[in-house]
Amino acid sequence: MRNSLPVAQAADLSSCQAGEVEFTIRPALPSDDERVIQIAAEGDFDNCDSVYLSFIRATGQLLCATVDETAVAFAGMVPVADIAMVTDLFVAQAARGQGVGGRLLAELLAGRTQSMTFSAQHPAAQSAYRRAGMAPRCRMLYLSGSAIGGGPKLVPGGWIHGRDELVGYFVGRGAVITPNAVVLIGATGVEVLRLDAVNAIDECQQLLRAFEAGTNVKLYVPEMHPLAAWLLAQQFVITDHDLLFTTDAVALPATLAALHPGLA
Repeated sequence: MRNSLPVAQAADLSSCQAGEVEFTIRPALPSDDERVIQIAAEGDFDNCDSVYLSFIRATGQLLCATVDETAVAFAGMVPVADIAMVTDLFVAQAARGQGVGGRLLAELLAGRTQSMTFSAQHPAAQSAYRRAGMAPRCRMLYLSGSAIGGGPKLVPGGWIHGRDELVGYFVGRGAVITPNAVVLIGATGVEVLRLDAVNAIDECQQLLRAFEAGTNVKLYVPEMHPLAAWLLAQQFVITDHDLLFTTDAVALPATLAALHPGLA
């Protein structure tokens, strides 16, 4: 699955001029993590940590732009088959408007013809993705509602839908897997990180019955998937949304009903 820019090639990326600021694009190192996490927090990504960054480095590519050897922006990508899934594109507030994000994205996607991302609603980010050849396809809905209880408890089982490295990462963060779902059970509720099934509505209904009635349940569902309409009919509410941006001919599998908006 891994298909990233070789480290030797990445290390040769030259210094670039963005506005009046000279910056260098290079692989993001573990020693950059503290600064990268600060940049992510400035962009409202509060859950970024070294475990997450290590996963992106190990399975895909993580780049940063530096000024005087200090990171001012970073971008990440993991491969999904032949598609480059852009996981992150964040620029420190003080460096915005200098073209840094666009240059990072160009380096990240160099040599790739198919790409996708779930973009936040920030106009600058969306403009960068459009310039990279991606167009908006549908909304990714952040849905929140309540479990209904009354059914069998969740029974762990072997996941059967691929993306094993991603599912392994979720398990390492404490998620429980079934053949068709990846679920993170926390102190304040349940988060469905992935749901892949032909009968996704039936599968989701079983999940909602597996937890005590009233337990908060969060899912991230493409608006075009029938599961979205079904959940809204069950009194789930939209708390936020992203936009799915893709190049031409890239489409989500029809069975993929819920997925992590950052990692796909």
